[in-house]
Parts: sequence; structure tokens; C-alpha cells
Amino acid sequence: MKLLLDENVPLPMARIVRLLLKHHVVEHVAELDQADSRRLISLNAVDPSQQSRLRIVDPASAPPKFWPTDSQG
Repeated sequence: MKLLLDENVPLPMARIVRLLLKHHVVEHVAELDQADSRRLISLNAVDPSQQSRLRIVDPASAPPKFWPTDSQG
């Protein structure tokens, strides 16, 4: 399971959640600032039974068809 914690969750709490959920991917929105380029994040569902509720894409390596290219501005 992948979890994205929003800005209302303090960063120290994110570290605790990672320790408790060792077998899951836990990201915090503040940590996305450290990404080397922009990221496109889409929430697929809020149903807790879904295995892949969140998808993160690096548009530099796999741009969606609607993503602007460098030549477009």
C-alpha cells in the first residue's frame, strides 16, 4: 500500500508511521519538495481496500499526453 500524508501531518509523525508500516510506502507532501523535478500525483480512489490508490509519475521520464513540453513554454 502507498500512503501520501498531507501537510496537516507533522513530519515526525510521518517517520513514526513509516516505522509502524514498514512494508508500505509512506510519503509526505513536504518530502516531495526534495524531488529533482516535478511530479504528477493522481489519487485513484479513497477506498481503503484498493491496492493502488495513489500513482506518482515523473513527467520528465513518462509525460502524460496533456503535459506541456519544453517547446510549448
